Amino acid sequence: MNGNRSVFVSELEVLDEAVFTQERFSKWYNILVDFAVESIDILREEIGNIDGITYEINTVLLHEVVFDAIVGLKTIVTSENNEVEAPNPFKIAAYLGYWFLRHKPIIFRAEQNFDVEELFEDGGYDENKRKEIIMDIKHLNEVAVARFLISYIFKVDASPVCKKNQFKKIKSSGCMFFDNFEDMLDTVFEKLKYFLTYREISPKTIEHFLEAYSLHPYLPYRCDLWNTEE
Repeated sequence: MNGNRSVFVSELEVLDEAVFTQERFSKWYNILVDFAVESIDILREEIGNIDGITYEINTVLLHEVVFDAIVGLKTIVTSENNEVEAPNPFKIAAYLGYWFLRHKPIIFRAEQNFDVEELFEDGGYDENKRKEIIMDIKHLNEVAVARFLISYIFKVDASPVCKKNQFKKIKSSGCMFFDNFEDMLDTVFEKLKYFLTYREISPKTIEHFLEAYSLHPYLPYRCDLWNTEE
């Protein structure tokens, strides 16, 4: 009761028996857990265990990531302006990635008075690499999302669709800035991390980024991206 007004609150039904099932919720949740764990492990392999820094995954927040993503995706399916029965992979990746960044379930803890900028000043890395690692330490949620987004759309561990002789033809035409496709993919990943960290984002902008990346068939896709089947 608020003054003379009554406010009625009811629990929102998020899951259903059609598109957004418990099975799909669990699948998306487990995918995000895997990328969160993988990102922590990769960082630790690169920098080792540093006294004063710890990471953990807040599973309560991670549940909220998937629930909020489903709520957003439901508006697409139920909207009278859309004639779709289920969201396509671009939208799924975009909404999961967006809400991951909103909730930031990877928790970074540092001891009092710990200065991350002083790491690796004694050598071992050049200055650019040192700055990159420190960025990854501070923004591991963004790193995990970038890794998830690219891997959800592309089979990054598969053999390239575009072979070396095809690359040479593209390179000789003057249409390719990079020395090889691996360099191109690395740059896409770094640019995506930067965008997720410093730019204003929404599911729509993430979706458009992923659609743009799919224009060049360097890597095979996970599925038929423009359909609603996973």
